[in-house]
This record gives sequence, C-alpha cells and structure tokens, in this order.
Amino acid sequence: MKQTRLIAAIAVSALLPLWATTASADSHASRGYGPSKVRVGVTDIDPTKNGGDVERVKSNAAVTFNAVYMINDNIGVELLAATPFQHDIIVGGANIGDTKHLPPTLSGQYYFNNESKFTPYVGLGLNYTYFFSETTSLGGGDLKLDPSFGLAYQIGVDYALDDNWLLNLDIRKIDIESDWEIDGGATASGVAKIDPTLIGINIGYRF
Repeated sequence: MKQTRLIAAIAVSALLPLWATTASADSHASRGYGPSKVRVGVTDIDPTKNGGDVERVKSNAAVTFNAVYMINDNIGVELLAATPFQHDIIVGGANIGDTKHLPPTLSGQYYFNNESKFTPYVGLGLNYTYFFSETTSLGGGDLKLDPSFGLAYQIGVDYALDDNWLLNLDIRKIDIESDWEIDGGATASGVAKIDPTLIGINIGYRF
C-alpha cells in the first residue's frame, strides 16, 4: 500500500510542472491584481479513527501558511507549510507517546472563477510528512516514526473582501502512513495510518 501511494505521489509531482507550462498567463491584468496570493490561518488536523496498528492519533490545530501562483484565471500551483502539529498516540487504549510533524504539500489547483465574490476550487497534490521530537511514555524506550509520502486532495473557497483581501475556507484529505517503532527498554512496532482531514480558516492577500 505504501509503495502504491509513493508511485502515485511521484506521478503527481511529475505532472504538476507540465500542467503549469501548458497554461497561459495573460489574463491577470484584466482583474486588477497579479498572479500570486498568500494565505495564513489556523488549521485543525483530525486523523482517521481507524489508524492501522495505532488505535488513535489525537487531533491538533496549528498555524498554516500557503502561497499560490496563478498560471491563469483558473489554474494555480500552491505550496502549503505549517508550524508543527503535535499528536498523542494511542495504542490499546493507552497513550504510548507523542510526536510532532510538518506536512509540506505541493498542489495543482483549479479555480471555478465567476462573477460573484465566491471562488470555489479543487486541488490535487503531493504531501511529504516529517516526524520529529518523538517521545514515549514506555520506560526506557525510543519512539521513531518514518517519513511519509502521499497524495493530498483539496476543496475550498475564496471570498473576496475587495480586489486584494480575501477570506478562505480550505478542506483537505491527506494520505499519511508511517511505520513506527519503539526500541530500548520496551519494544513494539506497527503501522500508523493517519490519513487526516484538515479544515482551515484563512485570511489572504492577492498581489
């Protein structure tokens, strides 16, 4: 399963530059703003309740940032970054430890532009999740989680406050699967299928 996800993620990352170069960029001037926008806000990440060998990874919220370059009025390329998310890890009803992670995500987006202030969009991208600062409550052991590559699916909407400022609602589903291991004083291992849903509220600026 992890190999299939990795192959799909590599395919998406290879197609994103091709998508960008096949679109034109000659229509921004008519809208009164440039081809770029940035957003900042708060995102809640809610891992799936069916977490493989891990019974549950608790939800958490963090500050997120994203930058979008609009190839034309409809097609954009977005990079998502965040301050670290922190999660407790539950196995067999017991808290075995906690970890922090960063989930940078590169996505291609399609915006359904219209004459209203609401601009809905969809996106598909590649996520890389890096785990760090792992600790375990099992005495004398060390908890390690492997990095994860996976696909990221996205829907959202921008609401224009004026020609530059906007409000944003963003919902994502990300494939995150990590092999975990505790060694040292206590030994255990398994697979954490985190596969979280992310819901973010942002304010943005177009320029």
